[in-house]
Amino acid sequence: MRKINFCFSPVFCLLLIVVGGAQQTEAQTKKYGDMTDAERIVFIQQQGARLSGEMTNGARPLVFGAEAARSVKPFVEMYAARVGTQTRREELGAVMTRARSGADVVITAYRNENLSPLLGLYTAFIESEYKECATSPYGAKGVFQIMPKTMQRFGGDPAQLCELKISAEVAARYHAKLLRDFNSSGTGLSLAVLSYNQGEGKVKAEVLPRLNAGREEGDFWALMTNPRGAKLNESIVQEGSKYVLTFYAAAIIGENPQAFGLGGEPLSASSAK
Repeated sequence: MRKINFCFSPVFCLLLIVVGGAQQTEAQTKKYGDMTDAERIVFIQQQGARLSGEMTNGARPLVFGAEAARSVKPFVEMYAARVGTQTRREELGAVMTRARSGADVVITAYRNENLSPLLGLYTAFIESEYKECATSPYGAKGVFQIMPKTMQRFGGDPAQLCELKISAEVAARYHAKLLRDFNSSGTGLSLAVLSYNQGEGKVKAEVLPRLNAGREEGDFWALMTNPRGAKLNESIVQEGSKYVLTFYAAAIIGENPQAFGLGGEPLSASSAK
């Protein structure tokens, strides 16, 4: 049946427009903490799809359905729980402030390699939370947590691992290489994210055969959600799969700071374009 809207006077019509616009604005500005569980799933799904599209420039973005949203949701909520609160982990607003101070350097390095700045911004976010000279027990160092051998492999000096500009350039070159290996689709970009953590050799040996097999377990999100069921390497089970889900959670938080009570612009907009 065709729906007919009656406007009895110009003033009445204007009132309808104003009220409808206010309702739409309220929906758009609703804070994550005020959403129902179902609304949170929809929000994560929508933002995940949007960001995947931006990272791939619209070319075959990663399908971000309800299963993906449910997988990413616990990691979004771990970040959200840190807003305004410092316990064992630093308060998230302080992390965002530090990230904004280094964002322009990361954006420039990734654009110089024709890569989405989002890939660099949120790799740094989950690797070190933008701590300039963070050092891992394994010897990785700096904002991008690069190993000395990887620094040398991509033309950097290991003595400069704590210099953001140099490490960002090396990380961007490494990601460019990974995207050549896996292609720049949404799935390829996600495999590049996983490889940055696990190494491309392991991903090629463990994950690609399952994606190419055409079986039910070949779905990327199924692999990341249930890596043990897919009989992936224990390192991917314990760390790699969580790394990918955390990457998307960080991007959703950092590109929607207002929704999480963080204030300010999205991290990708925090420097001059």
